[in-house]
Amino acid sequence: MTDRTNPKRRVVSLWFPRFATDRCQRNLEPRKKRQFYAAGTIAGQPALAMAINEGSTVRLSAVTVTAQKAGLSPGQTLVDARALLPDVAVHDGDPAGDNSTLEQIAVWCTRYTPWAAPSGLEPGGAAGIWLDISGCAHLFGGEAAVLDNIIDRLAAIGYTTRAGLTDTAGASWAAARFGQPDRARRVIIAPGEHSTQLAPLPNAALRLPSDILDGLERLGLRKIGDLITIPRAGLNRRFGELPARRLDQALGRIDEPISPRAPAPVWKLRTAFAEALGREEDIAAAARNLTEALCNRLARSECGARWLELRLYRVGGRVDTVMAGTSQASHDPDHLARLLVEQLEHLTTPTTSAPDSLSAASETMVETLTLAATVTEPLHKVQTRLFESQDNYCDVLERLVDRLATRLGPDSVVRFYPCDTHLPERVQRGESALVVPPVTDRNWQPPQPRPPRLLSRPEQIEAVTSVPDDPPMLFRWRGRAHRVVCAEGPERIAHEWWRQPDTKGDITTTVLDWTTRDYYRVEDADGRRFWLYREGFYGRLEADDAADKASRWFLHGLFG
Repeated sequence: MTDRTNPKRRVVSLWFPRFATDRCQRNLEPRKKRQFYAAGTIAGQPALAMAINEGSTVRLSAVTVTAQKAGLSPGQTLVDARALLPDVAVHDGDPAGDNSTLEQIAVWCTRYTPWAAPSGLEPGGAAGIWLDISGCAHLFGGEAAVLDNIIDRLAAIGYTTRAGLTDTAGASWAAARFGQPDRARRVIIAPGEHSTQLAPLPNAALRLPSDILDGLERLGLRKIGDLITIPRAGLNRRFGELPARRLDQALGRIDEPISPRAPAPVWKLRTAFAEALGREEDIAAAARNLTEALCNRLARSECGARWLELRLYRVGGRVDTVMAGTSQASHDPDHLARLLVEQLEHLTTPTTSAPDSLSAASETMVETLTLAATVTEPLHKVQTRLFESQDNYCDVLERLVDRLATRLGPDSVVRFYPCDTHLPERVQRGESALVVPPVTDRNWQPPQPRPPRLLSRPEQIEAVTSVPDDPPMLFRWRGRAHRVVCAEGPERIAHEWWRQPDTKGDITTTVLDWTTRDYYRVEDADGRRFWLYREGFYGRLEADDAADKASRWFLHGLFG
């Protein structure tokens, strides 16, 4: 089988062997932490265990190193654990909270690469994250430097981490968990050497379930090297296709892509600070500088941003995200920076478990900023005014819309867009001013002129016609008579048969009494123009009702 390994691909697997207990210790408040560990301490180190309910039995789901040295292990009943270590501190397990925190750490890892995704929770309170750092390592001083940076920063916020770096996702997963775990925090396998380095590792490094591992053990196949040499057909007949597929993924014979949490933006800039920023003025100034640099690149490519995403990576591990949208594409740095800075002012103070106010303040400081234009549009240069001193009314209006949407919320400012339909009541729809409408809707035009103003509900009028099928010669609306001097039409509009009938209260409009309308554009003696229609019916109606309803006229809109 051909080796399909990409020689330029480099994948990192981060492994948190005690993720659940590390998260529990990190989230405890300082005062509660001292009380919690007062009894459960061995040689000055806390003995902590997480417990979950399994039917009528309470079992341990994760333990700290200290508790493990005392004889405790995941899967053990709480009764047996208390017998071995009566003073162990026990906390309720929270898999949902662990998953949420793992997602947050994956977001934090996007400071190194946009291709970051959790690999999920694992038995014993462990967890993992995948990072595809292809082409990114040189930005941090090399592969060893980037792994040390990740591990040190995670250790500073309370998480024990090991890392494996190889050419494939499967090999990096195995290296992080089984490659020299007691001698190094990180294992880096040089490009093209993952096949040789995987051979002496146990079969558990292939992410196989326990029943398959037991079957391989009974056959004497204890290492990955043993699986590489045996015929593939016999392995598939006995254990299915999973062992062979995992082996091929680890060796790079078949692809195993990493799906990022979100598509990587094309336009993204990052800045890291030698010293973390704590003052709001400094953070705002850094955001303005980043916005100006991004706008310069957008302008050179004749593009404009519709949505911006600013992320603040704090020392304590929290990532704050600020979003700003525009009603039309823009690469004006002053305008975009103003929208982002206004959002920064409303950020909440991050919660912290630091023992003193000085440590709490240091955890909330910002050490890295990233700015991405997640939605962009082509923006060509056009002349909008004759003299520079003249203000462009459209630009001023759009900026006002952007600021209102930023302050009040994107759904609080609505813009009306045309819809591809002939029904006047459905010819437009309200959308958030920051939503990009479909091109087909933006370019659609009705076949006949329509009034700029429609009444909320058509109002019935009294009309006089010379012939039943002709436009009216005179009509009365709101107590005033209007003599018609000019009329155009009719424009016949019928209901859209593919739509479901409308139900309002106890009255249901059925197919039998759907109407068709004949619209006329009329002008009275005073020069006012109106949009009138005569209502007609299809269906099984009595003769008297049909004659009465066919003579009904309504006013639906007014022309300017």
